[in-house]
Amino acid sequence: MFKRLPFIVVGLALTAACAEPGAPIETAPVTPRYTAASSQLTANAIQPIPVRAYQAKTDTTARQELVGVSCEVNTAFYSADVVTPAIVQLPSFARQTPAVSLVCTHDGQTRTEIIEPFNKTVSERTASAGGGLLAYALVAAATNADNSVYSYRTLSVDF
Repeated sequence: MFKRLPFIVVGLALTAACAEPGAPIETAPVTPRYTAASSQLTANAIQPIPVRAYQAKTDTTARQELVGVSCEVNTAFYSADVVTPAIVQLPSFARQTPAVSLVCTHDGQTRTEIIEPFNKTVSERTASAGGGLLAYALVAAATNADNSVYSYRTLSVDF
């Protein structure tokens, strides 16, 4: 039993390191307002995406999450208003999935970030194929982007 203890401790530490840090999200996911009904109908998937705001790292302080920051998530197809930390249910439009504009205001300052989507289908298939550049190239070539699900990493802004 004690011989396995170092492996258990290392395993738990690695598991904890993979968990997304930050304040717990205690509000219900936000559904965006679509600019046209057809926009919602053409989505091929809906992805829950975290929205977070941070106080940037300085010489004397570490990067810290800000709670209660008002943000707008915008594209030509939809928009949503959230208060951080939050989850927003963003649609995928396959290869037509647009970049998201995240505009947040905190203490009279406004910050804007543009977040590009990524092909989640290719990413998941590459990971299951063992990862690496060659695997990515082969999977990307074999995947039809018109049917792929696109997603976003965490939408975040630094103040």
